[in-house]
Amino acid sequence: MSQVTEVRTAQREPNREQRLFTFKATYVIWLLLVMLEGMIALRIGLKLIGANPDSPVAALIYGFTNLFLFPFAILCYPMGRLTDRWGRAIPMGVGGIAFGLVYALYGVVSGPWLVVLMLLSGVLSAVMFAPNLAMCADLAPPDQ
Repeated sequence: MSQVTEVRTAQREPNREQRLFTFKATYVIWLLLVMLEGMIALRIGLKLIGANPDSPVAALIYGFTNLFLFPFAILCYPMGRLTDRWGRAIPMGVGGIAFGLVYALYGVVSGPWLVVLMLLSGVLSAVMFAPNLAMCADLAPPDQ
């Protein structure tokens, strides 16, 4: 007959609490970001189907997502003014080169620098948005 014994140790894993906290915090942040993306997707869907903005659900979704889309809109206005002054090519060229550099750095950096690059990507997308819209308006036929 075989005898089974159990071995226990009192040794604690170093930095276990810190790693658990980091894991849980990361999980919560990703969960919130996915929820935000879902809300923005719902906002786009509601706009596409022409939902009544006065309905409580649509008003909640529009109001909540406005908080996150407001900084983008704030950055687009001065770039629109600069685009009218400098032309379309300079902001699009500089923005395109900067975009390429930022995205190339995504694979190299980690930790807090990755957050900085993501914020910079958001700023650059706002910078690029106004000249792109202005160029589209320039290229569209006048009757449209």
